[in-house]
Amino acid sequence: MRNAQGQLMIGTEVEEQGQRLLVVREAFSKTVLATFEDVEGEWRQRAAEQPSLADEAPATDLAMWVQSLLDENLSARLTPSRRTSSLVT
Repeated sequence: MRNAQGQLMIGTEVEEQGQRLLVVREAFSKTVLATFEDVEGEWRQRAAEQPSLADEAPATDLAMWVQSLLDENLSARLTPSRRTSSLVT
């Protein structure tokens, strides 16, 4: 299936409320990238849905998530140097 921009998209055919749909999802997060509907035997892309503000993470959650990523990065960077210093002695 090709979207309006000509990109090749691979989706899964599903039936929702008695209507045939072709749903294209992101491989890892499973986020819906595009939805096509069968209109008189022709697949047409639905307009993109805008996420609601309720779907977004609150700023405090985002700040904690960023801090946890920074902490993981720091610990990952320190661990190999400790291993290297123990091999040198």
